[in-house]
Amino acid sequence: MATENVFILGQESGIIRLNTLESIQQADLALASQVRRQLLLLSHDLDLARFGASSWLEALKPFWHERDAMLRILVAHPETALALSHPLLALARRLTSYIQIKKIDPALYPAEESWLIADGLALVREQKPGMAYADMRSLSTAPELTERFNAWFTHASDIAELRSLML
Repeated sequence: MATENVFILGQESGIIRLNTLESIQQADLALASQVRRQLLLLSHDLDLARFGASSWLEALKPFWHERDAMLRILVAHPETALALSHPLLALARRLTSYIQIKKIDPALYPAEESWLIADGLALVREQKPGMAYADMRSLSTAPELTERFNAWFTHASDIAELRSLML
């Protein structure tokens, strides 16, 4: 798949099926490199292969120069990321004004799902490991999931271990 022309944030693409880790990572990279205001991440354990990859973290660099840029993360099981010294946690320590991480109530978490939503418009949604889709101009699903994410984030709990790391 020639992804450089497929994953353009805001451009009508329809649903793009992603059936390999590599294709999911390419869609993640596209969102990270094009987001301008807000990136929302919902994950079981901050999947190291996707959100700890140096290429993904590197793609986010221009985002930190955007006015009011914010990466908000909800994680169901942060223990895994903490145990692995996840690179995203190290980045969160340095960029406390740009990154907020909270623990979602596991009863609310849609088991095995992960979402990456850019600017309330484009998304990568993995519904089961290795089975995902991207939509670069999702006029219904991305806003709906953004609203759900924000409601969950409001009621999510701080992660004590992270708070002590950030002091």
